[in-house]
Amino acid sequence: RVVHGGVGAGAGKRTGAKNAFAMLRTAAAQHHKDAVKKATREIQATVKEAVMFKAVGLVGFSALRSEVWDALRNSEAYAGVACPSFPRFSKLWHGLRAGELTVFTGPTGAGKTTVLSQMSI
Repeated sequence: RVVHGGVGAGAGKRTGAKNAFAMLRTAAAQHHKDAVKKATREIQATVKEAVMFKAVGLVGFSALRSEVWDALRNSEAYAGVACPSFPRFSKLWHGLRAGELTVFTGPTGAGKTTVLSQMSI
C-alpha cells in the first residue's frame, strides 16, 4: 500500500494500488507535457535566431544539363568496370565507376555481404 502524504483532510490516509498508479501516471503525463513545452520553446528560439546565408558553390541542373544529356546519349563511354558474376547488374548499372559511391541497403540477412563478396571476385 502507498501512504498518500499531503496537506488537508485526506493527508496520511492509505490509498490502493490503483490510486497510486493513477497518481504516477498523472505525474508522468505532466512531466511529458512540461518536456514538450520546453522543447517547443527551445525550437522556437532556435528558429528566431536562425540566419539566412547564401549558398556558394552549389550547382543546379541547368549547369549540368549538357553533361547529363551526353552521358545518356553515350552511355558506353561512361561505363565502369563490369561484374562478370552478375551480367544483368552490369548491363543495368553499366558497371561500377571510379569516383562514384554505390550504396547497397537491405534488411538483415538479405544477402548484401554475399553479393558484394561475389562482386569482388
